[in-house]
Order: sequence, then C-alpha cells, then structure tokens
Amino acid sequence: MNGRLKKLAAALLLAFAAPLARADGKIAVTYITPPLNVPSMVEKRLGHFAKNFGLPVEYVVLMNGPEQAHALAAGDVQFLPATGSTSVFLSAASGAPFRILGIFARSPRSFKILARKDSPLARPEDLRGKTVAGPRGTILHELLALWLAEAGMTVKDVEFVSMNVPAAAAALAAGRVDAALVTGVPAWRMARAGYTVLRDGDGLVGGEVLSVTTEAMLRDHPDLVKKFLATRRETLRWIADHRDEAVRIAAEELDLSPEDVEAQLPLYDFSMEITPADAAGLQRTADFMAAQGMMERPIDVRSLFAAPRP
Repeated sequence: MNGRLKKLAAALLLAFAAPLARADGKIAVTYITPPLNVPSMVEKRLGHFAKNFGLPVEYVVLMNGPEQAHALAAGDVQFLPATGSTSVFLSAASGAPFRILGIFARSPRSFKILARKDSPLARPEDLRGKTVAGPRGTILHELLALWLAEAGMTVKDVEFVSMNVPAAAAALAAGRVDAALVTGVPAWRMARAGYTVLRDGDGLVGGEVLSVTTEAMLRDHPDLVKKFLATRRETLRWIADHRDEAVRIAAEELDLSPEDVEAQLPLYDFSMEITPADAAGLQRTADFMAAQGMMERPIDVRSLFAAPRP
C-alpha cells in the first residue's frame, strides 16, 4: 500500500469515534454531478430529500472518493448517494463500518482506454512497452488489467503512470503518453473528437457507482435510511415521467447542450437494485484491489450490503 492510501486508512480509523449526527440538525449528503449523475442533479433541483426527510438538507460537494469516505466516517455527511466502489472497499478493508444501500449507476461503456487520433494501436498486445496513464487502483485500472490479460499480459508489461482522469486526458492530448484511461464526459468528448477507442468496459467491468451510509445510521436511524431509499426511487420515477425536463436540468448543471446529455444517457443505467451480476462484479473489483496491494486485507463485498443480497 502506498503512503497516500496508508494515510487515508489511518485517518478513517481515527474518524470512527466522530459523532454520528450533525450538531446543526441538518442531514448532509454529498453532491457530485460528473460524470452524468442525472438523479443527483434532479433531486437537488426538486428538493426531494428535504421534503421526505422533513429536515434541512445540506449538499456537500466532495469530488473524490477518499474525501467522501472521510466525511462519512467523521459524521460530516450521513449519506453518499453516489460514490465509487474503490474508496468504499479501501475504507471497509481498514475497518470502516460502511454499508452499501444500493447501486446509483452502472456505466461500463463510459470507461474507456483511449489512444491518439492517428494511433496504430489496436490490440492489447500493441500496448507492450507503451506508456499508459490513468488512476491506479480504480475501475479504469482494472479495465486495463483485464484487457491486457486477454493477450496473456499484465500491467507490468506496460509503462503505467498513475494520475487522475483529467491529467491522463491532458497527457494524451499533449502526446506525452501512448494511451490513457478516461471516463465520463472527458472520455465521451475525446471519442467524439476522433481519439481512438481501444476498449471500453462493456463485458469487462460493471462500472458500478454506489449509494452508501454507515452501520450506525442503519442501526440508530432506520427511518432516515428508508426515506433516503424512497427518495431515490421517487426521483427515478420523476425522471422516467419527465425525461426532457431531467435532461434540461442536467444540461444546465454540466454546461452541456441537451443534445449532448441525450447522447450520453444510453451509457448509464440508474436502477437501484443490486443484481447477482453487480455483486459478482463488485467482488472482482475488490479482489483486484487486494491483488494490487491497495488494501490491508481482502474483503467479502456481500458483507457490506445493508440487506441480504444475491
């Protein structure tokens, strides 16, 4: 485990003694709009959480998984409506009492391995010895490893440079790397601009984003957990019944055209229930992280589900 992840794990462990509820009486939830979190944008615009909780709601903008995990463990937020699985698994492996309430989104095709516009690269074996940039220990990293495995290769067969998605996209655009691991709107824009899509996640990774709370919330405030889940379902029904308005809200929040939002929506499945395929895919991600030395110990993902799951 690298130093940054060790610090995260230690901080999480220290945070477990933090108070569960906010002293100001508010329910706090994280608010993240990218890559295309339409349900979050619609819910906030319509105020569904405040209406159903019967309490003031604060939307906390935290853009990366470790920050979100810190906030949940410390009691600064009570729910993570949309968070990446990797930070949840890292926290759980360090002892964080997190519980997965359901799926926020699946978007395997939004995860892409991209090469330059004029790149001769096409097959996994073409990446041998090439420089690939992307975030280590993530679904994108897992996608790269699984694609390379189709040619009997591992990530050690490429020159992997760990960096976040915007930096990886910029490095590819500047010609500093041969390939980049990119997702969300940047991946969609680059593919549309003519960058070579070597592989997306379809058939290799599930691309699951999770809704998460703590064991203490489930134990001490089951009514709020039920209201959280009911709000998620209400928002999804509203989107289904008011698709054009939902697209308009997302376009305004992301500074995109409605046409751009419509073009990307088919990449996302926002249904909440955890299927057997979801459970298996999440376990593969956790196993990948353990094999990469990202976690203190392996975890059984099913033990994190808030209720018995497939």
